[in-house]
Amino acid sequence: MTAFREIAARAEAARRDGPPVVALEREQRRLEREIRSRTLRLDGAAPGGGDRFEPGRLLDRLGGSRLVELAVLEGRVQVLVCGRGRVRRFTAGRLA
Repeated sequence: MTAFREIAARAEAARRDGPPVVALEREQRRLEREIRSRTLRLDGAAPGGGDRFEPGRLLDRLGGSRLVELAVLEGRVQVLVCGRGRVRRFTAGRLA
């Protein structure tokens, strides 16, 4: 995931600065396929044998830290901010 973020940032910077860099875009697509493939192979079982996500447990484990997660729902980027005992959702905009 770290490699993907690095390549995606470099490809985006290259697009802003001029014509796209084909090698960066190709590597970005390869990493996207690899992440998708690994995700599809993951076991869906929750740790501890539970079958439901419990936000309270996540918030407890975060302590004073925060977790920011980006998700795309129906073509819109959603930002989830978890911390300080609550989960907040913001719409960041449409996925280009």
